[in-house]
Amino acid sequence: MRRRAILRSRVPGLATLVARLDTLLLAGNPEIRHANTGVNGVVVLEASSAKLAAVYYQLDGAEAPISYYERPWKLFGKLSAKRIEVAAAGVASIGPEGRMMVT
Repeated sequence: MRRRAILRSRVPGLATLVARLDTLLLAGNPEIRHANTGVNGVVVLEASSAKLAAVYYQLDGAEAPISYYERPWKLFGKLSAKRIEVAAAGVASIGPEGRMMVT
């Protein structure tokens, strides 16, 4: 809903920027592994010494204004999950000055 309002904006070039936002986010920062600004959701993180895993539970942005608190079963089939894993690059420890060090 909000995205549609932005696309009808009178600001020149705003619609083009919004349409390319995911691409710009990913291209501008290689650390970002996933971008989908057209959905709402939550992320569950799992961290271990070997990897960091994130599961994104996503709901289409058009569904976001609808309350499912009293009817949670209506969400079945509307949520999608995307899992991303990143292997650990090293071992983190606290150095003598209290700063985190990665070895």
